Amino acid sequence: MCATLVASTDEIPAVGSYLLTVREPDGSLEEVILLDLEDGVSAWKNYQVYLTDDDLEFVAEGGIDDDGSPSSTSHLSF
Repeated sequence: MCATLVASTDEIPAVGSYLLTVREPDGSLEEVILLDLEDGVSAWKNYQVYLTDDDLEFVAEGGIDDDGSPSSTSHLSF
């Protein structure tokens, strides 16, 4: 395995992220997000989620409060 430089640390914003595309061994393309954190640079695959079951309906982002209503969103944004 050889290493490929995809971005220098100067190219990764202190606030926000750096988006790139990689090719998996099976040939499929995946998006990867690079984040400049206090202890170094971290990478995550950027997965998209789609509802494909016709019996499901998207209601809201986030979880469900004790009263059964959708909670406010509290997940990270980049």
